Amino acid sequence: MKISIPKIFTGSNKNIKPRKLCEHGVTSDMKPVSDSFLVNVEKALNFDSNGDLSVINYYPDVALSGAIMDILRDGILLEELSKIKINPKQELKKLEQEILKSKDIREVKVKSLIGYGYRALVFETEDGKVIKITHGDHFNGRKPADFDLPIIQSGKLTDDGEFYYYIEEKISHDNLTQSELSDFIKKIKKSGYRLTDYRVDGLPFGEISAEQFGRLQNGKIYLIDPESAVKIDPNESIFTKIYNFFFNK
Repeated sequence: MKISIPKIFTGSNKNIKPRKLCEHGVTSDMKPVSDSFLVNVEKALNFDSNGDLSVINYYPDVALSGAIMDILRDGILLEELSKIKINPKQELKKLEQEILKSKDIREVKVKSLIGYGYRALVFETEDGKVIKITHGDHFNGRKPADFDLPIIQSGKLTDDGEFYYYIEEKISHDNLTQSELSDFIKKIKKSGYRLTDYRVDGLPFGEISAEQFGRLQNGKIYLIDPESAVKIDPNESIFTKIYNFFFNK
């Protein structure tokens, strides 16, 4: 069965004039601050060549919970999320509260929102790393493999596993050649996994999109969306194999 993972938008080519937002924080006893304690900061919204919101930059850095609250208040990203989520507002409200309660990430500050999808929000932290907030386990129950981007720190935000967080090194999509990507995909398949969503509309036939992959400073290429790697069932039928050959490339 194909697991559909909407693409995460990255990159930018057009800016909207920066405007004010309110940073939402907490007091020393971990209660949400009142409006009188909200701190004004600037933000700039960036859109890709398709007109999709791709990046939000914050000046100065804001608390992670503040960035979530700003999404709820601003409405532009909320509108974008509404296209791929049934009820993003309710989910974001709960997520904000869970972040405020988390001893692990409630102090995290972010400089920008750099990606979003059906199950994930991706922020760049003040120290240049990446924190992913996901709805459910980002690995779909499987263990991380050597082709997955290494996790620096991760954990559940809720006991029931509704929300998780993952802190990783920031990765670059630049200068990834088709030959490198083809060899990397073969490596994933040899590990017993089928990769989905690495060909997207708008590219020449057979060309691999670099959106699911990235290179660390050490030169190694990794898969950045672990949900797109699906364990191959050795007992799958010939019909499933044919279907996956044509549609789950």
